[in-house]
Amino acid sequence: SLTRLRSERARVIQEGERQRGFDALKTRDMTTAQQKFEDVLKRAPKDVGALVGLGFVRLDQKRFTDALALFDQARTLAPQRADVAEGYETAQYWSAMERGAALESRDAAAALAAYQMAQSVRPGEDGPTLAIAQVRLRQHDLAGARHGFEQVLQRAPNNVDAIAGMGFVHLDEKNFSEAAARLEKARTLAPNRKDVEDGYRNARFWGLMTEACALVHRGQGQDPLPR
Repeated sequence: SLTRLRSERARVIQEGERQRGFDALKTRDMTTAQQKFEDVLKRAPKDVGALVGLGFVRLDQKRFTDALALFDQARTLAPQRADVAEGYETAQYWSAMERGAALESRDAAAALAAYQMAQSVRPGEDGPTLAIAQVRLRQHDLAGARHGFEQVLQRAPNNVDAIAGMGFVHLDEKNFSEAAARLEKARTLAPNRKDVEDGYRNARFWGLMTEACALVHRGQGQDPLPR
């Protein structure tokens, strides 16, 4: 019948548009990919392939919250699809990391919760562990910070952020020689980082001050520097 022919023609056009969207996605032509997937979704809002394709476009654009919403919708419609599960996990992870970074300066507790969410999604990733440790360090929770940095260093001994983080933990503990050693290593690996350079200079300065005070107070039974 005429209705059936029209329906079949619309289906073929839609499949073609969707395929052109995925072809554009493969070549990283995100403008074309977005246009094709959005065209499909205007005609068929529950087209799983177009939802997934547009979700990956949003990931590439770093629009993680939008990507998460698209993959969540696709997951409801097709819970068994591997590409849906992969996209949802990726969007969930980066959305949580982005939220944590945005909250750090004004709500440390909420930032920690966001990073912990990211950590639960991808337990093997260093990013959330480092972010949590750095928040703990700013809160002067030295035990919590040390635990996080050491976890990362077990997996990646030359991770500059973790080495520097341990240096700052030691600096806060007034263990200046260990702080200088850690920060010197970080400085070698990342010579252009101002925070590492400043931390190294502070550790060296206070280390020398401690030695000088120890010489002055030797034999007097006094603590060289107030704790």
